[in-house]
Amino acid sequence: MSLADVLAVGTAARNLVFLGDPNQLPQVSQGAMPEEAKRSVLQHLLADETTVPPDRGIFLERTWRLRPELARFTSEAYYAGRLECAGPCESRGVAAGNGLFFRPVEHTGNGQMSWEEARAVSEAIGELLGTPYTDGVRPVGSDPSTRPLAKDDILVVTPYNAQVRALRATVPTGVRVGTVDKFQGQEAAVVLVSLASSSSEDAPRGLAFVFNRNRINVATSRAQCRVEPTALLACSRPTARRSSTCASRMRSAASSSWRGRVDMKSAQSCDQLSVMLFV
Repeated sequence: MSLADVLAVGTAARNLVFLGDPNQLPQVSQGAMPEEAKRSVLQHLLADETTVPPDRGIFLERTWRLRPELARFTSEAYYAGRLECAGPCESRGVAAGNGLFFRPVEHTGNGQMSWEEARAVSEAIGELLGTPYTDGVRPVGSDPSTRPLAKDDILVVTPYNAQVRALRATVPTGVRVGTVDKFQGQEAAVVLVSLASSSSEDAPRGLAFVFNRNRINVATSRAQCRVEPTALLACSRPTARRSSTCASRMRSAASSSWRGRVDMKSAQSCDQLSVMLFV
């Protein structure tokens, strides 16, 4: 809620309680206004704080969605290390592997749409469907149930509507596909992320949109068990040196047992949208 709206409704109450997560995406705004006016009241109250300090409010520190591998990544990247995994989350999992995994896709000259990534996403879905999935939701006193991973257990997200259309034309019918903004609030056992753009020059809305930390947070935190970014964005208009660097990074990512995150600082300044590995 915007500061202006809060000031207006505040005259009708003695106390106001604000609920929300400034580290996720705000409401879509169509109007042209200064950046400060677009900030929510929580963003104004928190200022430069990543999470709400104890003297200003209550931070809900447990996630009931993310497995420990994903909770640890999300906590370190976006919540100052304060987010913890609730016990029941540990009992769910996919046999294909839990956590963050990277599927490299080489392409050049793609802006808002990448058929190469769409095909890679479809291939990834084909490999995952039917593999064992253990759902942590169960009656009290019973063991977790294991069943084949189904289409409803997979979510595919992308920043661009054009890539949504390419993905829907490629992936199996019944798999949910949409923009990050549309799927905020939803969840699935497995989430595949397609960024589509080949490079900083090709990204039509710039790196600030593609690698917006709130957007990446929403995209990766939809998953209960596994997140699989299916793009290593290759350099456009490569020189021999730049092409060699891109290929080296791709080989490094492809050969690693990936537990990774987007390096936001590097992405803002690097010609190639880089994905950095971490343990």
